[in-house]
Amino acid sequence: IVVSVPSTTPTSITGPASHCSGIGAKTLTAVGGILSPGGNYQWGSGAVSDANVLSTTTNATFNVSPTTTTTYWVRTKDAAPCNTVSAAVTFTLNVAVQSTQPSSISNATTLCSNGGITLEAIGGTVGTGSYYEWGTGNTGGNNIIAGENSATILVNPTAQTVYWVRLVDPAPCSRSTGIRTITVSVPSTTPTSITGSATHCTGSG
Repeated sequence: IVVSVPSTTPTSITGPASHCSGIGAKTLTAVGGILSPGGNYQWGSGAVSDANVLSTTTNATFNVSPTTTTTYWVRTKDAAPCNTVSAAVTFTLNVAVQSTQPSSISNATTLCSNGGITLEAIGGTVGTGSYYEWGTGNTGGNNIIAGENSATILVNPTAQTVYWVRLVDPAPCSRSTGIRTITVSVPSTTPTSITGSATHCTGSG
């Protein structure tokens, strides 16, 4: 005679603490408990088991690709003759959203006073925990201007200068958007002197 015993509740779910939306999948694992022959793990989302059942499988692992922070649950479920369902344990996966590239940099492109001009990054979306990064030149990541991490920057160049801006996403995304650039020109300045001969003999050319 075969005596069946019911499966028991997993003790926990293990998995990464965070996930970057749109980049791959993360694996959750049911740990502990006992899965009896003929039993299955039942995975779902939400804070309450029975809601949003996502999978019924003999696998203790489950791959997820959420786009927002999501709570997942797992429990065991036995077929006849036990027909039992265990309690569920939960796990919350925090999701970070990626930034998108600014569409442009606004303001005048010619510096007309010594007070400088303010440049502003326009468009794009700021991701989770993300910040702006400004620099000079035509290549993102080069000549970074330290301490300038907002959408605006006051610049006061002494020569024509190309400025770039991008958004930087921290972990778990750990990426940067493409850059936008703007060229700021400076006004002409007074000549410092006139050179030439100090005297001239009229009629001699």
